[in-house]
Amino acid sequence: PSSPAARRRLRSFALGDAYYGQAGREDFDQEFTVKALDQWQSFLRDYPGHWRTADAERRVAAARSRLATKLLRTGTLYVKLKLFEPARVYFLKVEREYSDTPAYPEARLGLALADAGQGQREQAIEELKRIEHLYPGQRVAERAAKARKHLERR
Repeated sequence: PSSPAARRRLRSFALGDAYYGQAGREDFDQEFTVKALDQWQSFLRDYPGHWRTADAERRVAAARSRLATKLLRTGTLYVKLKLFEPARVYFLKVEREYSDTPAYPEARLGLALADAGQGQREQAIEELKRIEHLYPGQRVAERAAKARKHLERR
């Protein structure tokens, strides 16, 4: 890139890559993932139609997925600890902000399990049935069916 504008575009994109490279797996602090996401979203906003747009969109999706997975894992930990209200906070954040990621169906399952843990058995069973129906053949549907059958036996 020879023009100053072209260098700025490349710098914005590359800075996102550098931040993302510094971010750890989902289990760690995601400050650098957030910074990378901001860079790529700025790139997409500031340079629509650029030849790297598709790359930036894929990177945005990967970063959003990583952030959603971090929230999902935290919520899942709270369910295991039987701290259902904090778990709900994390699952609801996935539902509100990351419903376009692969973590979303798992967050729905987590919410149903939190409901069950809080004594809302019928509501949990209905949501588990919905998950089974919406995601047939997927692992999340199998886990929902297993949880539903367990709740129905109780």
